[in-house]
Amino acid sequence: MFIYLIIISLLTCCVNYLYIKKFQTLDDTDKFHNIPREIKICNFGSSHGQCAFNYEAVKDLTCFNFSLSAQSLSYDLRLLKYYYNNLAHGGIAFIVISYQSLFGKPETEGDSFLSKNKSYYKFLDAKYIKLYEPMTAFYVKYFPSLTASEELLKTILRRHKARGFYENWLTTAEKIDLNEDALSKYKSQIIKHKLDLNGRRIYNQEEIDALYEMIKLLKLKNITPVLITTPYLNEYVEAVRKNSPEFFDEFYNLINKICDETGVKYYDYSRDVRFQDEYGRLKIFRDADHLNKAGAKKFSEILFKEIINKN
Repeated sequence: MFIYLIIISLLTCCVNYLYIKKFQTLDDTDKFHNIPREIKICNFGSSHGQCAFNYEAVKDLTCFNFSLSAQSLSYDLRLLKYYYNNLAHGGIAFIVISYQSLFGKPETEGDSFLSKNKSYYKFLDAKYIKLYEPMTAFYVKYFPSLTASEELLKTILRRHKARGFYENWLTTAEKIDLNEDALSKYKSQIIKHKLDLNGRRIYNQEEIDALYEMIKLLKLKNITPVLITTPYLNEYVEAVRKNSPEFFDEFYNLINKICDETGVKYYDYSRDVRFQDEYGRLKIFRDADHLNKAGAKKFSEILFKEIINKN
């Protein structure tokens, strides 16, 4: 029995070592370990924001991308509070509003919440983490492989190369079945956990309240909040329109209400024709609803011309 325990311990340590060396930074949380001070331009949001903002060409202003995959507005708020002192007075903060951002059940009830939530243990203080568990914090810090997803562990054991955010960001949508991808995104982002038993859309009050609080906190520091929806391919927009035509009225009516009550501006690039032309459009998207690095560069250049330079 003692020998078995030694063997299991050794195997655990080996897997943990491989994970730390090769896979721990795949989720893009490493950027929070060297976050700059006096950030003048930043953005919050889910993977849509994570993929859509490219600040590499900006030399005279400090910028930062706070977005992470599947990040909710309520977690955007927690990041804003935690890093509030890193933001410079008089800056601009883009708050990405994706189609799924303001609707649905509480994220803590979602199937993948616990798996996603572990990412925040890597850089946030305990009071900012939802459903905080001390043991999870211990494992994330000392044995992160034990908290990794099953698929990631399979990848390590099979010696397959797992691609992180930056590698995926360089891919293009040229080899993807976009109609299939768009329909899959529609089901997961517009339908799953978003409707009640009568088929009516659920307005997520926690996320709506978080957006209002973000706007308030940013204004207190004389930072201009800008609501924005990033570019999508037409296949994704059409999948939503064909299957849930009422969605757009619900989405834009809520956005307009928030803008009227707070005085913030909203910019909708989700159907911008500059990202929908047939020539080259697949080269600037990673999939049906995410820009790749080249697309993010193009989009960021547009934002500087149309929004940032005017402010």
